[in-house]
Amino acid sequence: MKSRFLNFGLFLAFCLLAVLKTTAVRAEATIFRVPTKIDDMPALQAGDYVNSLAVAFDCLGSLALHARKVKGSLERAIADGQRLLALQTVDGSGRSGWPYRPEMNVQTQKCGEAGALPSFAGPCNPPETPYMIQTGYAVACLAQLHVATEGDREFLRAAERAVTDSWSLGTSPDGCHGCFYYWYGYNRNDHQRYVRNTNLIMGLGLTWLYAATGKQEYRERALAIAAAEHREIAAGNYGYYGIDDSSHKANGVLERKRIENHIPHHVKALKDIGVMFGNQNALEDSKRMLDAYLNCDSPHCRPANCRDWAVPLACKGTMTIAPCIMADRDETNSRLCIETMRVFSRLNAFQVFLSVSTNDPVQLKNR
Repeated sequence: MKSRFLNFGLFLAFCLLAVLKTTAVRAEATIFRVPTKIDDMPALQAGDYVNSLAVAFDCLGSLALHARKVKGSLERAIADGQRLLALQTVDGSGRSGWPYRPEMNVQTQKCGEAGALPSFAGPCNPPETPYMIQTGYAVACLAQLHVATEGDREFLRAAERAVTDSWSLGTSPDGCHGCFYYWYGYNRNDHQRYVRNTNLIMGLGLTWLYAATGKQEYRERALAIAAAEHREIAAGNYGYYGIDDSSHKANGVLERKRIENHIPHHVKALKDIGVMFGNQNALEDSKRMLDAYLNCDSPHCRPANCRDWAVPLACKGTMTIAPCIMADRDETNSRLCIETMRVFSRLNAFQVFLSVSTNDPVQLKNR
């Protein structure tokens, strides 16, 4: 009798385990089984071909699809990589990177020259000036392409040259052992400015460059960037500027609460650094930043101001997709991701990158 009860108990336990396992698998799968056609990613528009940031986003989105075995996505990413090689510029000091888009718009009209941008200091930076946002994402694209093509040296050379040329364009803040902060851009007009998302975007690029090369200096620099961000969060800063920046020092009470649409860049970069390097601080900080963004109760975020804070579903903005960055990490964001995706008929390239890109270099070797 005892043996019969024991066997029955084992049978129940086995059934329960099977149910739990099936439920977990289904929960994970439903993140991407929503009424949004992930692989129907819009093509670049005519004006985007000279916009290095748009090209880098298209590349990263295409590589995210390639890791999911979407036909033709690697070829699209390779074409983007070739465009980035052509768009790479060299500044007046001989340093290579990727610039702002060379067109006349509201920003460049202030300088009277296509591609020239006003700096933090006031004077206009020349059109060929590289910036860390464009350079970080371009490096991430080219590094991933090197992995996906299993050895295309042309992409890797361009990425490594830009990282070498920009290596000293930043600082280790006082009182932050093992930290590093990249300046906003290459030009000295933008030095001594601590902008959090641009620093982390360089960290994302370096993380993938380490995956492509195995060079420890890239890993160490990416972790130093994550350490600088950890210091910001520990100080209660959720704003655009770092605590060492002059704008933050002038009005820290306001700046630390200035939650806005750059935060998803933080979340994605910290997640990749955390997962790929097994760094728990980076993963926890990624979750903290996402929670702060989604649950902002500052007057700056309410009433809904989609241009600055696109969390409400009614915004239907690029950054409305933010919960999907961490949808594979916890049930709450998985549920929010499903709800969010339902408001989009299709996702743009950056949304695809944020939502479904892999953290596993092996998945990019899918030819």
